[in-house]
Amino acid sequence: MEEGKNIWNYLGQIFTTYGIIIFIFIIYGTIFGEDARNSSSLFEYGAEGFSKTTLVQLFIQSFIITLSRIIILTDRVIKKMAFPVRILLFFVVVLVEMIFFILKYEWFSTSEVYAWIGFFASFSVCSIFGIVFSVINEKKENQKMAKALEKYQKN
Repeated sequence: MEEGKNIWNYLGQIFTTYGIIIFIFIIYGTIFGEDARNSSSLFEYGAEGFSKTTLVQLFIQSFIITLSRIIILTDRVIKKMAFPVRILLFFVVVLVEMIFFILKYEWFSTSEVYAWIGFFASFSVCSIFGIVFSVINEKKENQKMAKALEKYQKN
């Protein structure tokens, strides 16, 4: 585990990720749910909501994303890798995981070109937001460390 972290921190990260995913799916379900009702296991209830099966699949996905984040984006496992490479590796792992879920649970028809275009567009937009957030967060952390080092050196 990361220094100063405990199981509750990681559970918080899992549920934060889960909440964000559910929020995104609520938006998609509201907009596209009725149209996707017959072509996607995710939207079998149309705009009315999600099945327990779908919610469990999204929770498992949140767990895998959080685990991947811990392994790839912290220094615990991978000691020497540039941060941009870590981010790229993280998003590749998440992309592979998402494609696995799409194929395994038939989230949409794999023969539908527009479904794949929509998926890659959505994934790209979410990834860009994630990357921007990560870079901003990394810069803030670096500034904190620089200030702490400066304060330490003065003393």
